[in-house]
Amino acid sequence: MDGAGCGAPRDSEPGLIDVIRPATSADIPRMVELGRVMHGESPVFCRLTFDAEKLAATIASTIASPAGFARVSEHDGVVIGGMVAMVSPHWFSPDLVACDLALFIDPEYRGGMSAVRLISAYTAWAKGHGAALIQIVVMTGVNVDKTEALLHRLGWHRSGLVMEF
Repeated sequence: MDGAGCGAPRDSEPGLIDVIRPATSADIPRMVELGRVMHGESPVFCRLTFDAEKLAATIASTIASPAGFARVSEHDGVVIGGMVAMVSPHWFSPDLVACDLALFIDPEYRGGMSAVRLISAYTAWAKGHGAALIQIVVMTGVNVDKTEALLHRLGWHRSGLVMEF
């Protein structure tokens, strides 16, 4: 889970609820735009080359795959965030493991319920696909403590550590 943002609740316009829905090919340009924002704000990811075409292809293949999870959060008709994940057999087991590739909410919309709703949709999807393990990775270096606290409130627990050299 990266850059989900868990700051103070934002004021929401009355009657407007963020909708979580499956991503479509029409959402790919906006998802790539959000990926560019994620890349730019991350002290980890900004050290890597951002390739918009590669990201678009990854999102497209995830949308098309039965093993892929691609959802967006829409606020008043505008995509404000999304989550991309996949399920596959573990490297030493036939058991399925679900793992996110990215979860991101536009910084202007953080603090609402979009991240919670995306995580809930992902969890239900992974369970529906028979995942023995369901994982979310926090690797951007952005709001790590707040993100971990949110995940704990939702019933998740730490199961590892990522180191880099």
